[in-house]
Amino acid sequence: MIIIVTNRVVNREGKNENLFGEKLNTDGVNSLRIAEASFDNNQWSVNLLNEPDNLSAISDINSFPSKQIFDKAVKAIRKNKISNHWVFYIHGFNQSFESALKQMRGIEEKYGANVIGFTWPSNPGGIVTREYREAQAA
Repeated sequence: MIIIVTNRVVNREGKNENLFGEKLNTDGVNSLRIAEASFDNNQWSVNLLNEPDNLSAISDINSFPSKQIFDKAVKAIRKNKISNHWVFYIHGFNQSFESALKQMRGIEEKYGANVIGFTWPSNPGGIVTREYREAQAA
């Protein structure tokens, strides 16, 4: 199981490895989205978890996407459908969303562990020194 946590922009027309872009999301650096990713039959499936419009108005914790994905993972572990081993992965500078996915899949395959990956807009483009500072800010 690969769980994506990101502050990247969501490409509404994009899907799978193109669902998230290379820029910061429009709600700011602290606004995170959660998705689930898998790789089958030589192609990616990346599914964005639905979020309510106003998270602060939610009184039931079970409505939060993070709680829903957590519950799904716990049920799968209890049924022995996935491993109970987890790795939290944060990629480095100058990584596209697709390359981060590939790295997470490599960890999943090599170690037999599930991955919670934080992917951020670390490749804003431009002059390398300025690009690195922009990525650091993100």
